[in-house]
Amino acid sequence: MSRSKSEIAHKFHVLSPVEVDKCLMNLTDTQHRAIFLLMTDLGMTTVEMLGEDGDEGVKGLYIQDINSITHTMTVRYRFKKEDRIMTRLVPMTPTSFNGVTDFLASKKLDYDDKGKIFSITDRMVRHFLSGLENDTKIDKPLDTATLRRTAIVNMLLGGLKRQEIEKRLGFLRPQEEQVIILSAYFMPSMIDFERVAQNFMYQNIGAMANASSGNKY
Repeated sequence: MSRSKSEIAHKFHVLSPVEVDKCLMNLTDTQHRAIFLLMTDLGMTTVEMLGEDGDEGVKGLYIQDINSITHTMTVRYRFKKEDRIMTRLVPMTPTSFNGVTDFLASKKLDYDDKGKIFSITDRMVRHFLSGLENDTKIDKPLDTATLRRTAIVNMLLGGLKRQEIEKRLGFLRPQEEQVIILSAYFMPSMIDFERVAQNFMYQNIGAMANASSGNKY
C-alpha cells in the first residue's frame, strides 16, 4: 500500500521557516543564537564551529576566519580516515553573519580582534538544543542532524544545485543523499531532481525514510 507525503514527511525531519523563527524567538543567548543560525543557514557541524580534542584536530572558528567585507568564512574539517584537514570558503547568509556579529558585539569584540569565536562544548550545544525543543514544543528532534538537513533544504529552495551545496558543506554524507532525493518528492518544481525521484525514490522510499529518521552526525 502506498504511503502519503505526510506519512513520509513524518520521518523526514526538517524545520519549516515558521519553526526556525519560533526557535530564534526563544534563543536569547547570543552565542546560542549564532550557533543555531550557522547550523540552519550553512549546515555547519559542531566540530567545524567549536573544534575537537587533540593536537591534530580541527581548531574551530576564529574571528579572523570571517571576512567582514565579503561575508565569507573559512571552514576546516578533518577527514579522520584519510587523516587530513580540508579548508573551504563558505558564503555566509545575512542572518548568519548578523548572528555572529551580534554575539561578538555582546563580548565587546569586532572583526579586528583575534581569538576563537565560541567558548562552548559540543555537549553544551546539545544541551541547549534539548532545552529549546522543550521550550518550543516543536514535534521534531532539535538535534544537529535536523538543523543540517534544514540547511540543505533551504539551499535547495534557494535554487542552489547539488554541486554547489556539496561545495558549501564540504561533502555530502550518505544519509544526506536521501535529503536530496526526498526533496525532489516534496518540491516537485525542482526539475533537476525529478528524474532521480521517478527512477529511484519510489522503489526505495521506505528504506530511505527510515534511515533519515535514525541517523545522527
